[in-house]
Amino acid sequence: MISINNVEELQNYVEEFTDGLLQDMNVKVMAKEQRETCGLDPRALPTRVWYNDDFMIVPSGLRKVLDYYGGFEYVEPENVYTVGDLTFYSGECERVRRVLDALNGVEGEEE
Repeated sequence: MISINNVEELQNYVEEFTDGLLQDMNVKVMAKEQRETCGLDPRALPTRVWYNDDFMIVPSGLRKVLDYYGGFEYVEPENVYTVGDLTFYSGECERVRRVLDALNGVEGEEE
């Protein structure tokens, strides 16, 4: 049983738990240099962002910035999930998929 005595301890526990889950899910941290190479305006992601083959995760407070500068306002609501202070963007959406493929080194189809 976990002993949590105040809100700060609860917040620390949730952050550590979340970090552990993200590690288990093979999530990587997007480097600043990767932001432009994956087709995002550098203003779209001013802080930490995580990703794997299937989704991107951003702090929920950045959602409006990513929507505006990253073109994510067009991501369908069924492909966006918010859990606590994290927002998950599913690679099922074409816009998110293009970014994830660029991050993971997958080349797109020629037109």
